[in-house]
Parts: sequence; structure tokens; C-alpha cells
Amino acid sequence: MKKRTALRAGAVLIFILLCVSYGFSSWRQAEARSLEETVAREVFVTDLGPVSSFSIDKNGSRLTFLLENDTWYCSQNPEAALNQETVRTLAGLLSRLPAIEMIETPEPLETYGLADPQLSFEITTADSTAALLIGNVLSDGSQYYACISGGTLVYTIGSQLTEIASTDLSDFLET
Repeated sequence: MKKRTALRAGAVLIFILLCVSYGFSSWRQAEARSLEETVAREVFVTDLGPVSSFSIDKNGSRLTFLLENDTWYCSQNPEAALNQETVRTLAGLLSRLPAIEMIETPEPLETYGLADPQLSFEITTADSTAALLIGNVLSDGSQYYACISGGTLVYTIGSQLTEIASTDLSDFLET
């Protein structure tokens, strides 16, 4: 009798462990699918590949950066000691700028401050050149309208790009 009870208890324990293992495995697969779907839905304003040069145009001033032998230089002052990490971060954002939202049927560009933007970037890669236009700030103060010049879509982006962008060379110098 005790032997039979011990066998039943062991069988029940094995069954419970198998159920828990199956449930955990199913949960992990569902989480992996959810992550894949999220990544697939992510939208980018730019998806250009490695940037070889870029210019910042802000309020009528222009600053241009060039990449040579894995080092960034400012074309206006090639001898300036740039903070490479700051310029690299900006180039990385310009290369693959994530959008918060895509506006598929936008109003005229004037509505978003994109017809005559106060901030724009000319981005050059080995294969192409693109002009990224940054327009008005949204009412929440943390997002901006953006588009690619000549494109038909308008996006909202976070403020990181606008916070880094400057046409004052001193903002990019090594300290």
C-alpha cells in the first residue's frame, strides 16, 4: 500500500513537472514571437547604413563633419580636436533614426514646420545622400516632426537628435 502511494505521488510529481516545463517553454516562445513582431513594426525615418559625412544646417549656419580613417573631422576647422563619441553618436542617429510615429497621410509640410525648417541635416553614405528636415516641436515638448526631403511621409521623432545638433563647433570639441 505504501509502495503504491509512493509510486502515485512520484507519477503525480513527474506529471506536474512536465506541465510546468511545457508551460514555461510555451511562454518563452510567445515572448520571443512578441519581440520579433515589435522589431518588425519598428519604423525608421532614416535607414541609410554607415554615414561618411553629414552637415547640420540650423538657423542659417552650417557645420560639416567628414569621416576619414575612422576619425571624424570638421571641414570648417580640420585641426579641431572633436569629441569623437559625440560626433559618432550623432552620425549613428542620422544613419538609423527611429520614428515614434509615421503620419501616412500628412497635411502640407507647412503644417509641420517642414517647408522651411529651422534644422536640417545632409547625410552622405557610400551609396546615397539624403536631406533630413526637422520641423515644429509637438505640444508635449519632447517630440518633433521630421521628413526626408522629397519624401511623402512625415514622422514624429524624439528630442535626442535636436538636443545634440548644434552649429557651434565648441559643442563638439574635446574637453
